[in-house]
Amino acid sequence: MNLLNWWAQRGWCEIDCVTYERASAQFGGSVITHPEFIAAVSSLANMPLKYFGRFEGESLVGVVPTWGSFVAGDKRALKRAGQYNRLDIGNMEIILPFSPQVAAVPMHFKANNISSLHSEQIKNSYRKSETLSLLKSYSDNEFSKKFLYNRNREWRLLEAAGGAVNDISEFPLADVFNWYVNLFELRWKKKPKAFEYLYHQLDVLKDFLTGKVLFFDNKPIAIQLLFLVQSPEWISVEYLNGGIDTNFFQYSPGTVLTYLNTQSLSNYAQAQGKKLRYSFGLSDESYKALWCRKTPIYNT
Repeated sequence: MNLLNWWAQRGWCEIDCVTYERASAQFGGSVITHPEFIAAVSSLANMPLKYFGRFEGESLVGVVPTWGSFVAGDKRALKRAGQYNRLDIGNMEIILPFSPQVAAVPMHFKANNISSLHSEQIKNSYRKSETLSLLKSYSDNEFSKKFLYNRNREWRLLEAAGGAVNDISEFPLADVFNWYVNLFELRWKKKPKAFEYLYHQLDVLKDFLTGKVLFFDNKPIAIQLLFLVQSPEWISVEYLNGGIDTNFFQYSPGTVLTYLNTQSLSNYAQAQGKKLRYSFGLSDESYKALWCRKTPIYNT
């Protein structure tokens, strides 16, 4: 390690992937920092992946996956390496596997979208002007009775007209891929980002896919790509993107599917006694305000 790297990484030392996995299992993280997920993403993007840990005495108190001088998953690192168009990972919340006792430590790896959970843990972080949209809580009554009534009504009307819903895990990946691409094009009038690599991306990450597919008379009309990982105290879900058949706008298929997915995963988290961190990415669309609360995020 040269002097520049030593200075940039001071206070941190390189660790192996097994040590990173153990820390992740102990402290938790998010989708983009999950050991298997970030290893798969790094492979897809041809980005060399290293891990660094911070110790207090003999105790490991925090770990970071890295791409050079960046926290792994940072889009700036992808752009610098010319790999930005090889995959779509959206704007995921970065929760690093840190002990709850960590406070005001310097971290000299650059990152965007660091979770508010680290606001007092990383000394050199600063709050972004942008915010992250995290799903409101069903169990804490953050949704009004009128909102829930309207969502239930929309679903019942669609169901009565011929709508049905199935778990995405019930279908072959080839079907999921084709449905997503077709419905994305119908909704956005263009192909998904990194389309040429998307099937391979979904194949590599299929164990993290969750959610439901909405049908009308056995025809898929709405789909969302959701990735889920577990932590000891919470469940992280990332809503990457979705598509709908615009011929069914009168039934609000996107809203219905969002309701079904968020309700289902909220119930799942509650049954496990865990909090749910369900991210819609950056607060860049007005519809997200219906579902989410704006949450601070940080950069280093």
